[in-house]
Amino acid sequence: MKCHGPNGEGSEKDFYPVLAGQHYEYLLRQIRDIAALKRRNANPDMVKVVKGYSDADLQAVVDYMSRLSWPARSAKKG
Repeated sequence: MKCHGPNGEGSEKDFYPVLAGQHYEYLLRQIRDIAALKRRNANPDMVKVVKGYSDADLQAVVDYMSRLSWPARSAKKG
């Protein structure tokens, strides 16, 4: 929440991607890869956050993120 924003809107300034409204399967694959240390470009803080999550926890978080509304600022760039 601190990095990607309270609504998953990301931060253009700090280069944190938008998570809100992304496809469930895509997000799940990415977060599983981060937790398993398979993504070489994963932010170390993100690794610390998800490393101890169970797969059920990861699925729940991803389900929530995928249901958030796409931020208006990103939609304008379309």
